[in-house]
Amino acid sequence: MKTRKIARKIISCLVLINFLSYGIPLYAQEPSDGDLSAEVNTLRIKVNKLEETVAGQAELIAQQKKVLEKIAEVVPEVKAMLAPPEPKTMIKKFVVSGARLFSAQELEKVLVKYQNKELSMSDLKKAADDITALYRKKGYLVSLAYLPPQEISNNTVEFNVVEGRVGEITVEKPKHSKPEVIRRRFLVEKGQILNSARIESSLKQINKQPDRTVRAVLSPGATPETSDILLKVENERSPHHFSAELNNRGTRYTSLNRWGLGYRNTNLLGNDDILSLRFIANSKTEVYSGSAVYDMPVSRYNTRAGVYAAYSKADIGGQFAIPGLSPTGHAELWGLYVSHPWLEKEFVDEDSGSSLSLTSNLTAGFDSLSVYNKIMGDETAHDELRILKAGINFEEKDNLGRTGLTGEAHFAIPEFLGSMEKHDESASRIDAGGEFQKYTGSISRVTRLPGSMWLVNSFKGQYTPFALVSGAQMTLGGADSVRGFQENEYLADYGWINTVELRMPPFLLPSILKVPFDKKHTRIIDAVQVVGFIDAGKGYVNKQVGEDNEKLLVGAGFGFRFDLYEHLRARIDFGFPLGKEKPSDDANSRVHFGMQYDW
Repeated sequence: MKTRKIARKIISCLVLINFLSYGIPLYAQEPSDGDLSAEVNTLRIKVNKLEETVAGQAELIAQQKKVLEKIAEVVPEVKAMLAPPEPKTMIKKFVVSGARLFSAQELEKVLVKYQNKELSMSDLKKAADDITALYRKKGYLVSLAYLPPQEISNNTVEFNVVEGRVGEITVEKPKHSKPEVIRRRFLVEKGQILNSARIESSLKQINKQPDRTVRAVLSPGATPETSDILLKVENERSPHHFSAELNNRGTRYTSLNRWGLGYRNTNLLGNDDILSLRFIANSKTEVYSGSAVYDMPVSRYNTRAGVYAAYSKADIGGQFAIPGLSPTGHAELWGLYVSHPWLEKEFVDEDSGSSLSLTSNLTAGFDSLSVYNKIMGDETAHDELRILKAGINFEEKDNLGRTGLTGEAHFAIPEFLGSMEKHDESASRIDAGGEFQKYTGSISRVTRLPGSMWLVNSFKGQYTPFALVSGAQMTLGGADSVRGFQENEYLADYGWINTVELRMPPFLLPSILKVPFDKKHTRIIDAVQVVGFIDAGKGYVNKQVGEDNEKLLVGAGFGFRFDLYEHLRARIDFGFPLGKEKPSDDANSRVHFGMQYDW
């Protein structure tokens, strides 16, 4: 009986708890023995339901936790919200150890936003990441800052910086180049702090060699805090290049049509040295010219030097109606030059996405020119020039196109290495001779327009106060000048030439048309450009007896440009003279064509 009473009291307590929790009704008095079994069963049912409810809620909670964990993996802010709050400490001062590339002032600009604030461990790690970001922005990709274990005292925190250095540098053996040549021109040394900008700058110079591409592959070095560099040669092609050409850039005295052959070796001795050979002649080889240029690097900083020679001969007696009159002439040219990159900068506006690159070269050289003219075997003129020259050029590229700018000064020295006197009676022009100064320059702009169109503008000029021999004068007229006139229509001591072209695809052709027999199925509208142009040029002579003081040539017309089968390029222009000045051959129009096949 005593045990039964205790059980009744326990059940009464459980009933009271269930009432308070789930609203189970109370009895006014203790349950009887007959009711005890029923109450136990009822309570058991309630407990089972409660267990089921709790189990369901636990499963739901587990599912919600998994969802939150997945969201936290994607959204760092959610992860931070779910993390328990970190203890914070007032930080007033930072000490950065191991930073040699940046001054204390530069580092302070990064850390100033964290000073005099209560910071958690996550905040301090973010400050270290900001220091690392400063290194990365300046190109130090393997340098980093970190927070070492420490006890914070005097409200001061210390960061350590590891400035990663260059380990071993190796070059993958190329087929046509010498590995030591590539290594010598790679301006990065073992032990230097590794900087991506320096690596990219060196690779840009190395990759000016047109028949290969070199890229840098980084890997962990054997020494701690170093990275090894492998210079990997890719896309290496044969250095042998050949060309054949046909054009009508002759004159009526030397026959219009000309053919030519060329050879170029872009790595003759494996030193990134270049040999170029070219031969041009008319159909009967009465007029021909040949040239050779050898260009080689002379320093690891892409300084290059070269030597060149050319010979041309013209036997034009057959062009004259006077029997026995046999004008002939030949010219000999040789020279030396050196060039050095002076400027190479790139500017990027991250907000607008626009970019601008600027490069510049300095040049200097020496020319020796000998020109002989004869009629009926007797020498009528003989020019001997020795010229020193110096120049500079710029090339600018931006999102809309590119701009080129050149300038060069020429100083002819009399009586030097066989050159003419200041005023020489054998000169091709009266009162001309072996002494003069002349200045040449050009500026060109290619601008991208909507609709795959291009605007091409070119201006070039020459100035001198001297009367020049014919070999030093500027020429007006021809395919690269005023196209409504023949080649060398007018020779001037000084003057200018301006050409403006609008190039566009042949919009009227259906885009479905393809270039015949083209394996790549190139569309004709992609391989052909329609050109409209207007040219003007004015030349002046420091007047001599029997010469026109000046001439203004103006022309306009249209043409086509062809880029076919990867190797064939061609052009044809129809030029018409405008203005008061008429062509010397009285032609109402002029056709200029040229084609070249490279392989």
